[in-house]
Amino acid sequence: MTFGVLLAHINYAWLPGSIVYMNVFFMLSSYLITSVLIRDIEVHGKIRYKIFYLRRFFRLLPAYYFMICIFLLAVFIFLPEPKKYLWDVLYSACYVANWARAFGTTNPDWLGHTWSLSIEEQFYLIWPIVFAPLVCFWGFSRKLLVCLSSVALLASIWRIVLVYNGASIARLYNGTDTRVDVILIGAIIAIILHCNAVKFHKVILFCKRIFLMSAFIVFIGFGWSIHWQDHSYYTLFSIFSNFALSIFFIGLVTLNNSAIHRLLRLKLLVFLGKISYPTYLWHFPIFCFAKFYSLTSSEILFFCVPATYLVAIFSYKFVETPCNQIKARYY
Repeated sequence: MTFGVLLAHINYAWLPGSIVYMNVFFMLSSYLITSVLIRDIEVHGKIRYKIFYLRRFFRLLPAYYFMICIFLLAVFIFLPEPKKYLWDVLYSACYVANWARAFGTTNPDWLGHTWSLSIEEQFYLIWPIVFAPLVCFWGFSRKLLVCLSSVALLASIWRIVLVYNGASIARLYNGTDTRVDVILIGAIIAIILHCNAVKFHKVILFCKRIFLMSAFIVFIGFGWSIHWQDHSYYTLFSIFSNFALSIFFIGLVTLNNSAIHRLLRLKLLVFLGKISYPTYLWHFPIFCFAKFYSLTSSEILFFCVPATYLVAIFSYKFVETPCNQIKARYY
């Protein structure tokens, strides 16, 4: 998935449907975070907010701000008029780059990829505070699932309303509100699989049976057949896309010995998964510098992609790993 996003950021014509891959990240992130919150409630009887936010801090922020600081330094060394990039840094550092892009306040081109990280950070900040009272009121029941599903459906309808009211692609693509449905789907799946898996046995069995088909549709069909700048994607087609993505995701986390799972267990892919966060952090500014100095798409692919992985490995080893060791103290 990360490599697919890299290809799209080199040349969108290579993978115009990469928006679907970003939805995989949002769903995965929501699933994992909700699973953490569920375990906290089950073990400790409550969400330990201090522990949760400290763990998120050490997991995400040091590597993120390390990238921003190095980017800022490189801008003043290598680019003319470096001050005009300060807004990019400010919006990204405050985790509001997505809203700056959505409303056209500015377009943080060189740190444009931080729009997705901004959405995720906003989710991390708000979701525990919202989730706790919902669980307190309904428990892990069907009522909770109906509530979350209803909000996800309303978010989908809201996105369609925006389309038919002339919203720009930037607004549709970058808004947190236009991504709420896929984020909530990840949370719903976490609740189903951790608390109500028996009750939803038939649903899970169905997802397992068509897992490979849904994977093909998501990664091959959508990756090359849709375009993130097409308004029609953000209407009913996005709902169908999220449905197929949900089937794939449930199959992914419930099957243990499929061909895809065996592939994902390869040591190289496991390692690439470990460095996926720093890879995503660093690839976009590196590609932007390359394009500024007129490197072709092929040159970026063969020279800048390996350079991105080298920088990502450095960041993982010397920034993330020490911080993860600190994070491990809070459990």
